[in-house]
Amino acid sequence: MDKKKNNLKPWELALVFGVAAVFSGQLSLIVGIYRNLNRNGSLAPIYHPRQQHIPRKQLQIDNIKSWMDFDYLNRSFQLQPNYLQAKLNITDKKYPNITIDSWAKKSVQDPNKIIEI
Repeated sequence: MDKKKNNLKPWELALVFGVAAVFSGQLSLIVGIYRNLNRNGSLAPIYHPRQQHIPRKQLQIDNIKSWMDFDYLNRSFQLQPNYLQAKLNITDKKYPNITIDSWAKKSVQDPNKIIEI
């Protein structure tokens, strides 16, 4: 039985290392771009276009709309993550990623009355 040696020729070896170097360089570039975008806030969550940005200094109860979700409210009013859940007895598993309107419909309540709470 002849054993075949699987030796690479020098040019093949150089090609393999070259491809590996290019791949490694591209990966490093992608990681660097990701870190830069993450650092400057470009990768922050994007909200639905209906969700208007209300500066915190102008944020008042009158600005709360039924299409807003509880996560947005918690962050906007700088509340503890489970504050509204406990205050309103919300048992929905989707909390805080549920809108006031959809939660009110599920719990058979008027969204406008919930906003007043």
